[in-house]
Amino acid sequence: MKPCECMKTDKLCEDCRKKLDNNIITQKEIELAKSIYKLAKIHPELNEVEIKHIIDIGKILVFVEPQDVKKIIGPGSQYVRELSDMVKKYVRINAIPRSTKGFIKSLLGNVPINRIDTIYTNDGELFRICINRRYSSKISISPENFGKIMKELSNKNIELVFE
Repeated sequence: MKPCECMKTDKLCEDCRKKLDNNIITQKEIELAKSIYKLAKIHPELNEVEIKHIIDIGKILVFVEPQDVKKIIGPGSQYVRELSDMVKKYVRINAIPRSTKGFIKSLLGNVPINRIDTIYTNDGELFRICINRRYSSKISISPENFGKIMKELSNKNIELVFE
């Protein structure tokens, strides 16, 4: 989810309401975006930070520009701790990766990737991320959600497969 200006208000715009109804974004992502704007009222330096994406995969991943990472984490991790307390979930701040592989690593964490297959279909390229089955319990995101998130982040068709 890329935060919308409606997050500064109490009411969602029509686009955000549709995304919420269609499970494209979660209530937790909306709460986090609103919490970031509330925190920016207390800490004005956060107004300079542009949130690129917010993803809820059991923990909250916030993607910002590389130069904004320190700003949103805050001195002594103060701002990110306040944010975690507001949404009652672990929040991890990431610099927005420059490559699709960087996004994949951000979502999968320390899980080793066996291989990445490129499959050419009539609809274009499909990238298949192959992970050893024994690591499936360490990934807190379903393969279906992984595909949706990667499509949103990278505009590419990517699927997660356990073998």
